[in-house]
Amino acid sequence: MSDRHDKTISFRSQLSGDISDFLKDEGFECAATYSAMTAIVSDLSHYKEEGTTLSPEIYLCNDIGQVVQLVPGCSFIRIGEGAQNDETALRAMKECAPLAKNAWSIFIERKDKCFRYGVFAARDFPMSVTVSEVLIDSGENTIPAVMVSKVADNCVEARGAKGNRRCIHFSSAREDSPSPREAIAALTKGITIGVCRDYGAQAERFLYLTLLSVFQESHGALVAVLGKRRRVLPKRISDAIRIEQPVDVSAPVRQYLRSKDHEAVAELQRIASLIEGMLQSDGVTVFRADASVLAYRAFLRHWSQKGSARHGGARMRTFEGLKELVDRGDMEGAFIRSQDGYTEYYGRTH
Repeated sequence: MSDRHDKTISFRSQLSGDISDFLKDEGFECAATYSAMTAIVSDLSHYKEEGTTLSPEIYLCNDIGQVVQLVPGCSFIRIGEGAQNDETALRAMKECAPLAKNAWSIFIERKDKCFRYGVFAARDFPMSVTVSEVLIDSGENTIPAVMVSKVADNCVEARGAKGNRRCIHFSSAREDSPSPREAIAALTKGITIGVCRDYGAQAERFLYLTLLSVFQESHGALVAVLGKRRRVLPKRISDAIRIEQPVDVSAPVRQYLRSKDHEAVAELQRIASLIEGMLQSDGVTVFRADASVLAYRAFLRHWSQKGSARHGGARMRTFEGLKELVDRGDMEGAFIRSQDGYTEYYGRTH
C-alpha cells in the first residue's frame, strides 16, 4: 500500500510573502501588519456589503495627522481602534468601506501597539489634487505610506510612497499581465495626444481620474481611439450610435482652468458622468485623439480570424479586431478592460 501525502494549497501563503517583502521595502517592519494587510488585500478583491460591491482605497500610515498636513484641504474622522491583528483590520474595512466613496478613503494608523482607523478626504473637485497623488505618486513624500485599492474585478494593487508596487490578480492572469493603472494611463495619453499643450496635461489628468473611477466598477469595456483629424468612423466600427456634435472633453477643462467657478466644476462633473454612461454601455466607445468622443455602442463587423482572436470571449475577439485596425492605420489605439480584470492598451501614446 503506497503512502498518501495530503496537502492543502493556499494562495494566502504566497501572497503573505509578497506583501511582507513589499511592506519591508516601504519601511513597515511588523509581522502583525504584514498579516493584516494580507487579509485586507484578500478581502478587497471581492468585497461586498449587503450585496453591493465596494471598492475603497485603503491607506496604511504611522500618523494620520502628518498625512493630512501634506494634502491640501484634507480632513479625517476617527472611527475606532483595536489590537494590531487581522480582526481589527477587517473590522476597519467593514465599518469604513460604506463611507469611503468619492473623495473619502480609509486610513489604518499604526499607533501605540494598536491599529486606529477611520476615513479621510481631500477636496472633492474634479481637478483637485488627490490623496494618492500627494502621498504615493509624487515621489516627494517622506512619510511612510502605502495605498491598497481594487483596480479591476479580481485585481488589487498595492503602491507605496517609495515607489514599490504589487499588482495582485485573483484570477488566471499571467504574471506579466499589464498593470490596469498603466494601461489606463496609456489610454488617456493616446486620447489627449492632439490637445493643446497649454492645458493638455490637465485634460489628460482629468480623463485619467475619470476612467480610473469608471473601470474600477465596470464589468468590462472597449475603447477605440481615432486620429485627431478623423471625422468618419472606420467602416468596420460604423455600426454605432454617433454623436452629432462630438463631446469635447478638453473644453470644460479649459474653462475650469480659466474661471474655477461652480459652473465650470459642474460641467466637469457632467462630462465625467456622460463618459461613464457610454463606457458602461455594450460595444465600443470611440474617442478621437483630440480628447473628444465621437460615438458609443459601436460594434465591430467581421471579427478577426488571426491567431489568438479565435480564442477567448466576444470582448477579447473584438479587441483583437480593433488591434488589426490600429496596425492598418485606421485607428490610433485600442483598449480593453475584460470582466476578469485584464486591461491592455495597444497603440500610440505620443
